[in-house]
Amino acid sequence: MGFLRLASAGVLFVGLVACQPTPEAEPILTQSDIAALDTATVGFTTNLAISDIMVKECAAAGIRRKVPEEQTIDTFFAAMRAQGYSQRQITAAAERLRASGSEAVGAGVIDYLAERDVRLSDTEALCSLARREITEGSLVGNLLAPA
Repeated sequence: MGFLRLASAGVLFVGLVACQPTPEAEPILTQSDIAALDTATVGFTTNLAISDIMVKECAAAGIRRKVPEEQTIDTFFAAMRAQGYSQRQITAAAERLRASGSEAVGAGVIDYLAERDVRLSDTEALCSLARREITEGSLVGNLLAPA
């Protein structure tokens, strides 16, 4: 159940990469810079996957996206460009994530739920967590809104 749903956020993210404009100049990245960008990309995609699961499982409980997923992805790209990464470098990080099979995203979702003692099969607990994340204004909660 879980990994197919996780893949939807990652596939949309990587698919929308091609729609982003390409800047003119490209900074040279160190291995540390590349690792930081990859970590940010995995973190963003993990949060997006978690919110995607919550929206799908908790729609009847009134949980929805705060903004369209495409806008959320555009915001991530803008934040990464503001940190000095080029469009091509961000796209390459998304492609590396896709090529890895998104295992890091799946592990991140599993860890996130386990740390909060929530199982995907427990819709009530998942929706309660979604409402708590919204109230707390967490990274995941900022992607969600109550209906």
